[in-house]
Amino acid sequence: MPLSGSIDKKNLKEVCLWLFLDVLGQSNYIQVSPEVNRGWEGAVFIDRDGTIAKDVPYCCRVEDFEILPTVPQGIRLLNEQGFKVVVITNQSGIARGYFTEETLSLIHQKMKDELDKYGAWVDAIYVCPHHPDEGCECRKPKPTLLLRAAKQMGIALELSYMVGDDARDVEAGRTAGCKTILVTTGPGQGNSRRQDKTPDYVADSLNEAAEWIIKDAKSRTAGAREGKQGVEPYDY
Repeated sequence: MPLSGSIDKKNLKEVCLWLFLDVLGQSNYIQVSPEVNRGWEGAVFIDRDGTIAKDVPYCCRVEDFEILPTVPQGIRLLNEQGFKVVVITNQSGIARGYFTEETLSLIHQKMKDELDKYGAWVDAIYVCPHHPDEGCECRKPKPTLLLRAAKQMGIALELSYMVGDDARDVEAGRTAGCKTILVTTGPGQGNSRRQDKTPDYVADSLNEAAEWIIKDAKSRTAGAREGKQGVEPYDY
């Protein structure tokens, strides 16, 4: 992003994100589809375990990875509406020595293959491989992976959503500036809600979350169009 010229309030947040992420650098645990369009658009960030797939603690075998019912249909809905779909997942099993990067890659390939059977896909996968005690910057509930994806993929965070089954997902999404959806498909069945981390919506499945996201995005677009009618642009 060029920094020459004046910076108004609308662009200030994006400038700050770019500067912050240039300091952080890039992660080695990122898989981005080469077909990703780099226009500034909305995205749906999705947690993996308990949201896309059955929550198997430290899933370390490909055969144990199981996509939850109606997840492919929900992701396909988002694909069809033009959202970039980005998986954001903590995988401390790597740091704990329970599985390797190669195994994780094979698990994610299985996920992609299962989604492909339904005509669905994810545009990128961002992983935190660190142990919680390491105090890294990329582990949820910190928003770093969402911010990094926004920079690398041309994502407008204010037009985006975070979906997960845990309060950490809600906190990460909200801190990044996204709307948030808590699904009840994880082991806590939505009971991980905290009073200070209330999501924008609670859904019984990723498919239901996708339907709500599409409806909400359309209402936001309609509202923005109505707001522009007869209104002079304000010069900050």
